[in-house]
Amino acid sequence: MYIGNVMDEAGIAHPRYATALLDAISGPLYRGHAPAGSVVYFDQRANPNGHVGIALGDGTMLSALDSGIVRSAYENWPSYLGWRPYGTPAPPGDTFVIAPLLADTESDFPRMPAWP
Repeated sequence: MYIGNVMDEAGIAHPRYATALLDAISGPLYRGHAPAGSVVYFDQRANPNGHVGIALGDGTMLSALDSGIVRSAYENWPSYLGWRPYGTPAPPGDTFVIAPLLADTESDFPRMPAWP
């Protein structure tokens, strides 16, 4: 529950979900490079329950693994689903993407309007 603990300590209100994958599908996700403080999401290829990390804004994240808290690059992971801001606004004019797990290419993803 690393993400939940960090958000609690930072005073950021956030819902709790039984798994990271349920959190990921609970709302729209942006694709690509996540701003610092955003939560990055991964599908069941990383773990049956999904996986999350906290973006550092430079293409890396902090996440809790069996070996402890680690910093790693994430954007090229095949299981990377996208990111959602927590306390950080999305880039102006960006659109978010809800990425079906079985879509062949990014052009197959439905496009949604910019994050409010």
